[in-house]
Amino acid sequence: MKYEAPRRLIYLLDPSTNEEILLRVVTLLANLTNIAKELKLDPTIDLPAEDKAASPDTMYAAIYGVNTQEKMQSKSFVLMNQHKNEDVRFQARKMYEAMKS
Repeated sequence: MKYEAPRRLIYLLDPSTNEEILLRVVTLLANLTNIAKELKLDPTIDLPAEDKAASPDTMYAAIYGVNTQEKMQSKSFVLMNQHKNEDVRFQARKMYEAMKS
């Protein structure tokens, strides 16, 4: 069984998103990106043979995909610097720091 990423996940990382939902989403993404960094995940090595090319529906592709990683970093950068909620800023910073290295 494969688990798909929520559709249009990146659009939830918007300052206009309901604050409670935004905090949950950015916390989830901060945790996932930090674990990926700590474990030094590499899809060419760590995915099973049948999944070597990350499916566009996976969370990995939703975060680190060719067309999404830069956008995710950009959105987290805006949130960490401009959002009024301190918790959102903190989680966005964690996410940004994990993704930039």
